[in-house]
Amino acid sequence: MFSKNLLPNASFELDFGDTVPTNWGDTQNELTLRLHLDLNPDEAGTTQVPQVPPRSEVIGEAVDGERVARVETETPLNPDGAGTSGSTAIGHLLSPLVKVTPCTPYAISVYARSDEASAKLEIGLWTRGVDFTEEADSLSYEMPLLTEWQRFTFTCCTDELEERAVVAFRVKADKVGAAVWFDAAQLEQGPQATEFQPRRSVEAAVVGSPDSRPSQGRRDSSLIHLNDRPLKLSLTTYNHTTEAINEPITLEVQELVGGRIIFSHTPVEPITPGRTERSLLLDFPFIGEFRARVIAGDGEQISPEDYIFVNYPVFEETYQGVVYTKHSAVHEIPAERSVLPWTNDRNWYADTQATLIVTDDDEIHAQMSDGHTVMRTRDGGRTWDNLQVTKSINTVLYDGTFLAVEPKGRLLHVSRSSDQGRTWQPLGEIESSEHPQVGGIEQLRDGSLIIPVGIISSQTAAGPLTVHSFRSTDGGKTWSAGSPICPGGEPQLLELQSGRILAFCRNNPRVPSSDLQRPFHNEGPWRLWQRFQGARGLSSYTKRITLAESDDGGRTWHSQRPATFLLEEMHGGGVQLPDGRVVFLYTHRGPTYRGGERAKVSCDEGRTWRDELYFMTATPSYPGYSGSCVLSSHLADGKPGMILTLVGERSERNWGSEGPATPEGFEYMPRVQAIRWRPVE
Repeated sequence: MFSKNLLPNASFELDFGDTVPTNWGDTQNELTLRLHLDLNPDEAGTTQVPQVPPRSEVIGEAVDGERVARVETETPLNPDGAGTSGSTAIGHLLSPLVKVTPCTPYAISVYARSDEASAKLEIGLWTRGVDFTEEADSLSYEMPLLTEWQRFTFTCCTDELEERAVVAFRVKADKVGAAVWFDAAQLEQGPQATEFQPRRSVEAAVVGSPDSRPSQGRRDSSLIHLNDRPLKLSLTTYNHTTEAINEPITLEVQELVGGRIIFSHTPVEPITPGRTERSLLLDFPFIGEFRARVIAGDGEQISPEDYIFVNYPVFEETYQGVVYTKHSAVHEIPAERSVLPWTNDRNWYADTQATLIVTDDDEIHAQMSDGHTVMRTRDGGRTWDNLQVTKSINTVLYDGTFLAVEPKGRLLHVSRSSDQGRTWQPLGEIESSEHPQVGGIEQLRDGSLIIPVGIISSQTAAGPLTVHSFRSTDGGKTWSAGSPICPGGEPQLLELQSGRILAFCRNNPRVPSSDLQRPFHNEGPWRLWQRFQGARGLSSYTKRITLAESDDGGRTWHSQRPATFLLEEMHGGGVQLPDGRVVFLYTHRGPTYRGGERAKVSCDEGRTWRDELYFMTATPSYPGYSGSCVLSSHLADGKPGMILTLVGERSERNWGSEGPATPEGFEYMPRVQAIRWRPVE
């Protein structure tokens, strides 16, 4: 049952979130996200986010319970991002976002103390975007702090139409690093503060258990779990009463996208007074992205924030199969896996072109990311040899002709080779833009060629990009003007049996400073991305694959729509099986550790997708890109519908960026896997 106090974790007995503050000190809710904006456009990274976040800590003389919140003062920043030398140091403690009633009086109260004689406290209430260079919507006078605990109160009214708020405690002191402690914070309706009460008699939080975290160097791994072991979580409860409580609480796990509840666990032990930490070792037969929360017996959430996490597969080196999920439950199908006999002598990449073609002579060619090696198979991907080429190939035509596309200024130069890349003849030019993102040329059934290109539509090399399609009906000698498909880059095309063309485009729109609510239209996936990134910046609110369709050979495009729903999903492409099913493959890097290639299947040409999600790889290094083709029956196992997928796995670091690559000091070298597989019927 809730009390009059609207603030969760109001006596700070629970920690402030895992990796970044996600309840008290949260700078990533609808009202605090503005703090991440660059103060000075010329100096990226200078924001108002506190360098030393507030934390919950144990002290011997807390007002309520065992813990208090600690805040330290920092050098304040001017609106232009410059530090104010010699000025008062500032510290901030922000509450979680809470619901309020418009045009209503509220009383805010808190206990505070400081060992710094110059420290002063202001109490504020924000109902618009928090900006530390401005004043809160309601703000108290400065109140001096003492070394002993004092209770401070402030009464204010919410504005009309405002239904959400953040309580702000702002500290000022004459020096940087001054510590201020807070306890027993309360926000309640009414004209004056009443005796402190926690929001609930029992509060709880769940996070990943620290010793369950796999080690990986690129990004934070505190939210990563692996399905070759039990799911290990840490459940912290705090009972504010003096007696044990037998009221059940339930750990509930939902799918991050869609919100389906797939798992629940109810501890049977009584909740003893004070703080208790339990280690949960759970049989969790699910793979994917999830959120966990703690629910009381009355159905209300009692955890101040969700624990967002992933549970990813682990493949042994000898594994011959593909893992897939249906409603997150784990299944397997057989597959043939092998590693191509290739090493990258130039850089850290391990990618092939997305469009693989089975030629009329049953050859398949894969351009490797060293730029000079083309791997070739004549038996459907079981064995490989290599060709050395003088230009990187873009695609191979059905007659075995190699095509290359080279950006030069604002033009794309197209050339062809009839001797498998040894010599080249110029074909034509495509008017593009500087810094284009060139997709693979698709050879249509009528013999015409079509190429998608991400074109910069602004003066900066960073974008934004719009994908255009260019057509040639004379073998690549002349090309049409571009036809816009959708925003994005890294495009690929697929002609379907019906004649319709599907476009797959990576779309990565930036968060505009004028509309900071966009991330909250995609909140779960965006929060996952922010947490594994360590809350670094606002660069994206979606980062996924967009689909589009053409019914007239790529002249016009329509039905633009998302095809994936998590951030860090990119480089999509597809194949169509003889029975008409479309298999869509894409790279997942959110997070990179045990990310990899994923696939899903559509029975209606990409308009809807089946529930199965295929995990082609789960790399311990860094996921690369893939390319696929459908094998004819005699290259497969005598049956139609087998797919050959080549998947790159890059090194764990960009070790080849400044010269020849060597494995010294690195565990994972670039490699490409060949996977012969079939999706379930």
